[in-house]
Amino acid sequence: MSRKNILSVGGVVAIALIIITLNFRHKTPTSETYTVIDVDDNLIFNISNGRDKHQVKLCGVDVPSDQNLAAKTLISKELEPVDNIATIVFSGDTAEVFIKSNSGIEKMLSEELLVNGIAKIKTDNCPNQSSLETAEAIAKQNKAGVWR
Repeated sequence: MSRKNILSVGGVVAIALIIITLNFRHKTPTSETYTVIDVDDNLIFNISNGRDKHQVKLCGVDVPSDQNLAAKTLISKELEPVDNIATIVFSGDTAEVFIKSNSGIEKMLSEELLVNGIAKIKTDNCPNQSSLETAEAIAKQNKAGVWR
């Protein structure tokens, strides 16, 4: 292979790597710490980081309307001990919401709803979709909530 061909191939590879890197950065979910101001009846989280306010819906779950009150109660119970502070991982117009207890254990609220049988899984490309599938499988196995 001639030196000219090697440089051409190297240039194409470099451009491909740059494109892949830019696409990866664009698709990588961003996370930030927010205060959950409230959760409305449709389970929309109103959040603020002190500068901006946003509304997000939980990623990966579908809560049947007859379970909305149970879901809202569980979410409030989980947020109270952490002073409504959560790490939000945005995924399009939805988000994964994580809380960290004083003991250091991190919980994803979508998982909590699923494992308690309050929600069913919704495939919407959440970053942690496989852990949601596991949570729903546990609820089914335990015949919890909607899986009774």
